[in-house]
Amino acid sequence: MHKDCRYSEQAFFKIGYKNMIGIILENTTKKSLYVFKTLFGIMGFEYYFISGKDAESYPVVVYYGNNFNLKPKYAIEIPVSDDFIKKIGKDPFTKSNGKAIFNIDLVSLSFFLLSRQEEMDNKARDMHKRFDHSETILKDFIKEPIISNYIRHLEKLIIEGFRKQNLPLLKKAYWPCGEDFAASLTHDVDVLYKYNFIGSLVQAKKILALFLKLKFRLALSSAWTMVRCIITNEKPYWQMLNVADFEKKYGLRSSFYLCAKRRHKLDPYYDVRSNEIKNAIRKLHSMGFEIGVHGSYTSYLDFKKLSEEKEILEKALNGKVTGNRQHFGRFEAPYTWRLHNRLFVYDSTIGYINMSGFRASICFPFNAYDALEDRELDLIEAPFTTSDGTLFGPMNLSKEDAWKDTEKLIDTIRENNGLIVLDWHQRVIYEKDYPGYWWVYTKAVERIKELKAYVAPLGEIIKWWMSRGNLIVKFNKKGKSCEISSKKEVKNASFLLYNANKFKIEGNGKYDLIKKNGCFLIKFEMLKDAVIKIN
Repeated sequence: MHKDCRYSEQAFFKIGYKNMIGIILENTTKKSLYVFKTLFGIMGFEYYFISGKDAESYPVVVYYGNNFNLKPKYAIEIPVSDDFIKKIGKDPFTKSNGKAIFNIDLVSLSFFLLSRQEEMDNKARDMHKRFDHSETILKDFIKEPIISNYIRHLEKLIIEGFRKQNLPLLKKAYWPCGEDFAASLTHDVDVLYKYNFIGSLVQAKKILALFLKLKFRLALSSAWTMVRCIITNEKPYWQMLNVADFEKKYGLRSSFYLCAKRRHKLDPYYDVRSNEIKNAIRKLHSMGFEIGVHGSYTSYLDFKKLSEEKEILEKALNGKVTGNRQHFGRFEAPYTWRLHNRLFVYDSTIGYINMSGFRASICFPFNAYDALEDRELDLIEAPFTTSDGTLFGPMNLSKEDAWKDTEKLIDTIRENNGLIVLDWHQRVIYEKDYPGYWWVYTKAVERIKELKAYVAPLGEIIKWWMSRGNLIVKFNKKGKSCEISSKKEVKNASFLLYNANKFKIEGNGKYDLIKKNGCFLIKFEMLKDAVIKIN
């Protein structure tokens, strides 16, 4: 169904009860408010924090506490407990006397994981001063987005509560056109020139090492390749535009993160102010690809350094930069987030360098939280899921096993309607030096394309995610009319409408209506205000 609708510009916001979710907090804290805002924001449900006396006015009540003695129409109880870690992996909830009772304090668990409280409690760090996957108390669950799993269970229980009462329920779809999941292709640009002055010295050192190991044939071959490339000005790692061309063939675009200033021996050897790099990143930008900051090795705790790097890159790009990922994955909660909060819209550093999976146990973007100052930040964290360096480096997988690991992560994230963030360095498209790396990436891109995921540069995904969060859904008191509104027009916004067979959509935007899985998917091309009237 495809229609043009007209509607009144005037918005109304009546507090509704009949079709809303009530949340009761036995003890209200900033932490619990943050977690419920995060979880319900991800699920796309509108809700109210209410008192016990209003519980019977709401069709579904979520109660967080240990002294539940109310009689709402449908209750979901979440206990407060200190031993939430021990209960991970067990049955998520039980049902008794018309209510569902979670067997774990998923609020405390979510805060512990999202705020990276674990990393603040455990000071062990690796040689690069990073919190390593070997230190987490969730070693058995690194491959599982635990919070996302619980979100899925909570969402199903809420939908069930409305279905049992045959009440209409409207929720935001997770992604713009109701896709099952989202994916972002990203590239850390660490080495652009294999045979510049510094690169040649590095290669000469490797050739000498081969001679000393009596690997003469390999040493001579490497030496000849280096000489030939220097003479012909061949640049094996100058691959940014080739990567973009590869992705364009699939109709996709990606994000490139560049280091703007060398400060440490482990920082990249290139200058973004050079004409060659400036021209390349400006061309990428004009093609719809994203350019972001790859914060230098020592910048993760230094605002002045990171600010300077952002300024240098923006000048080279002649455009704004909104995203960042720290070089070598260096990060210290909450201090690094504090810097990012002042400079960027989003960060994508959270992820284990030595193991693929879910460092924050979630596969959605979320607002960072400063646990020391007890405040939510404006910064959006978009955790990266896996990278070529992780799979072929510390994990030391064959290309076949690397693909199996990546494919399983894609399937897990799709099951949870989440976001997968792939990080593949641009130079690994040069198959001679990195055999198998690009084969895995190609398999991942083709699988993501086959599954019809929403794919965009990470900055674009975050911008849309924030617009989704600003959409307001309000039922009127009788539950017969639902209003959707936003301060700014949103491109591609979708909703799922449950338990409503007859309804009318009023508004001035085009939409598609698709019946699926016991609900209707409503896909708006452009949306600022709309009204759904239910018969």
